[in-house]
Formats: sequence, C-alpha cells, structure tokens
Amino acid sequence: MWWIVSAVVLAGAGLVVLGLFTLRLWRQVRQFGRDVAAAGERITQASDELQRAAPPPR
Repeated sequence: MWWIVSAVVLAGAGLVVLGLFTLRLWRQVRQFGRDVAAAGERITQASDELQRAAPPPR
C-alpha cells in the first residue's frame, strides 16, 4: 500500500514541476514576442530615417 501512495506523491510532484516549467517557458515566449515586436518597430523607424536621409534617385 505504501508504494501506491509514494507513486501518487511522485506523480503529483512531477506534474507540479512540469507545470512550473510550462509557466516559465510561457512567460519567456511572451517576453520574446514583445522583444521581437519592439525590434521590428525600431527597424521600421531606422528604415524611415534612412529613406528620408537618402539622396533622391536620379
């Protein structure tokens, strides 16, 4: 009987650890998405500035 209880406790602990890893990864992916969006905006701004600073085509 004790081995059943220990297996259930071990499985529960495994699920908790898996849940914590999932939560951490989800937060990292969200932050990465925000970083990529911000970088895209900076690239757009830099491209606009370069277009304005470039001499007109001949």
